[in-house]
Amino acid sequence: MAEFGDRRSGSRWAAALAGAAVALACGGSGPGRLEVRAVSSAALGEEMGFSVLRPPVCSGAEEEAPHVVYLLHGYGGDHHSLDEEGLSDLLFVAQAEGRVPRVLMVMPEGQRGFYLNWHDGTRRYEDYLLEELIPEAERQLGIEVPRERRHIAGVSMGGYGALILGLRRPDLFASAASISGVIFDEDKAIDLAGSRLLSWAIDIDRMLGDGSDREFLTGHNPYSLIERLSEGERPRLFLASGSDEPEPLRRASVDFHERLLELGIDHEWLVYEGGHDWEGWARAIERAIAHAAGGWPPERIGMGNAPGSAVSSPPRPDV
Repeated sequence: MAEFGDRRSGSRWAAALAGAAVALACGGSGPGRLEVRAVSSAALGEEMGFSVLRPPVCSGAEEEAPHVVYLLHGYGGDHHSLDEEGLSDLLFVAQAEGRVPRVLMVMPEGQRGFYLNWHDGTRRYEDYLLEELIPEAERQLGIEVPRERRHIAGVSMGGYGALILGLRRPDLFASAASISGVIFDEDKAIDLAGSRLLSWAIDIDRMLGDGSDREFLTGHNPYSLIERLSEGERPRLFLASGSDEPEPLRRASVDFHERLLELGIDHEWLVYEGGHDWEGWARAIERAIAHAAGGWPPERIGMGNAPGSAVSSPPRPDV
C-alpha cells in the first residue's frame, strides 16, 4: 500500500509496490498514470496547474465513456496533493482490483481561495474553474463529458467548494461530495468576516466582504442553495466526516447532514474512522468515487461495518 506524505520526501518504494499490485490485478495491461497539465486563466490572470489521474487499463475489462471526478484540495494544499499525499497509488490499486470504478480524476489548483468569486472582485475562482479549467481539461484529454458523468468532490476547503459549485451549477454536475467540508451558513460567514483571528491567514474581508451583503452570502450558503433546487434539479449528494476530527470541523458536516434529514433530501452520509487529514480522507474518497459513478455498495470497497464508519441515507418523507 502507498505511504502517506510528501512524494518528494520519499515514497518511491510505495509507488513501485503500487505499480506491481496494479500489474498483478490488471493482468499486465496498461498501468494508471499521473499527468500534470496547465490552463491559462484570464479570470485569475495567471497559469494554473492541474493534475490528472488516468485509471489503469485492465485486460478483458469493457471500456466505456469515463466518469470524470473533479477533486478539490483543501486549504494549504495544491493540485500536487493528488500525488504527494499517496492518494494516486492507493486509487490505482483500488481501481485495478475492482474495488472502485475506474474514473478519470482531475485535481485543479485552487490556491487558498475557497473556490468562489471573491466579494471584492479581485479573485474569480468560480469563473476560472467552471468557464476555463473544466472545458480546457476536457479538451486536452480529448473527451466529451455529459452532465451525468461529470462530478465534483472536495476535502476540507474543497468540500465547501464542491458543495457551492455543485449547488450553484447543478446543470454541470451529476453529483457533489463534501469530505470534512468547511461548511458555513450566512450567520457563520458574518462571524468569519469579523474574525481577527482568521484574518492573518485568510483574506476574509476580500473574500466575503464585511458581512453586510446578504445577497452575496446567501448565494454562497449551501443551506440556502439546497432549498432553491427541486429534487429533479439537485445533484446527488455525498457527505463524510471523520470520527476523530476537531469538534468544530466535525460539527460543520454533521449540522448540514442533519439539515438534509430535516428537509427529507436524499444523500449518502459516511462517518469514516480517522481525522482531518489525507490518511483519514483516502477511504472516504474511494466511497465518494463509488457514489459518483453509480453507488457501488460499501462492502465492495471494504467499508462494510468497519469500526467508526457508517453509510446511510434519509428515509423519504411520506407523501
